[in-house]
Amino acid sequence: MDQARHEAKVSRLKSGDEKAADLDMVSIKERGLKDEFIMLVVFIPLILSFIPDYAHYVEAGFQALKHVPEYYWYIVAAVVIDTFGFRSMVRYLLEYFSFKIKGR
Repeated sequence: MDQARHEAKVSRLKSGDEKAADLDMVSIKERGLKDEFIMLVVFIPLILSFIPDYAHYVEAGFQALKHVPEYYWYIVAAVVIDTFGFRSMVRYLLEYFSFKIKGR
């Protein structure tokens, strides 16, 4: 009985991983301007940090981000995960940490 439960669980996990991987491949194939936009948003502050005239703007921006509601960061994370096709990686991490927390 335990073996059958284990096999069913493994089958469900494999099916979910395959679906997440398929969605990731669709995202990768359909990359467009949104990917470049997100890359700019991520890297422009880093680059501007090395230009003395603009570094204070970057610092002020990050100070302002401290006041952004937590739910907004979850939305940002979901957009990045969807855009870059990280669904299968996120699924793996969630499963890994959930098993670790449960002590299995």
